[in-house]
Amino acid sequence: MITPSHFLGIKSDSLGLEQLNFNSRGKSVTFKNLMDLWKKGSSLLDLFWRTWVKQYLNALRERKQTALKQGRISTLEPKVGEVVLIKDTNLHRANWPYGSILKLNHGRDEKVRNVDLKIPNGRIITRPVSMLYPLEI
Repeated sequence: MITPSHFLGIKSDSLGLEQLNFNSRGKSVTFKNLMDLWKKGSSLLDLFWRTWVKQYLNALRERKQTALKQGRISTLEPKVGEVVLIKDTNLHRANWPYGSILKLNHGRDEKVRNVDLKIPNGRIITRPVSMLYPLEI
């Protein structure tokens, strides 16, 4: 069976939790058993989320930096029309909004510091580039 950990390179024995067993044949299902399974599942979900944020989302951002053959680094800036995931520490991870970049706002050094985004409800918001994760769409 393929699980998200296969894509992240996590070995199941390194999770610190024993394998979840949903086969209840021969076992009586009690409230305690169900709560234990729920807690283990929640722990796995939290571990997956932390790993996903640290590794996958950062990898998407870092993938925007391309090493050229001459050894130089070319940093690609966000582009108007690009769809991004917007990190919001005040929201539960499942509720992070996404948006489409409308305008790039440059700092004094001419680097893009923040962008204007249109979110699904039609509002336009401004967020720093560090809070954006480009989506593979």
